[in-house]
Amino acid sequence: RKRRALKKDTPVERVVFNAITKSAVTTAMEHPRQIDGELVDAYLARRALDYLVGFNLSPVLWRKLPGSRSAGRVQSVALRIVCDRENEIEMFRPQEYWNVAANLRAPDGTDFEARLYSL
Repeated sequence: RKRRALKKDTPVERVVFNAITKSAVTTAMEHPRQIDGELVDAYLARRALDYLVGFNLSPVLWRKLPGSRSAGRVQSVALRIVCDRENEIEMFRPQEYWNVAANLRAPDGTDFEARLYSL
């Protein structure tokens, strides 16, 4: 079957609905909107990332870690954030510290605060 492309002067619009009900779809069809180039670009970027990260990385993950599910653009970033934070927690070495301050009065009766900065 031969594929045919749209002619340049063919109007193209987008319908948007957030529920799959007859009324939602009918309302969307009655109020189409123009194609938003930025939304199209965002979709193309997501599709490319899904291909690069999800489609290519998931099979490697399945081979290397049996039982794992998938690696997508969202899961991979979230996992990276969790792992980075876990590494920070593991590398943390607690140190004891003290703040020493005293409210004092000078011989002339003036009140002041003194702080110990180092020994």
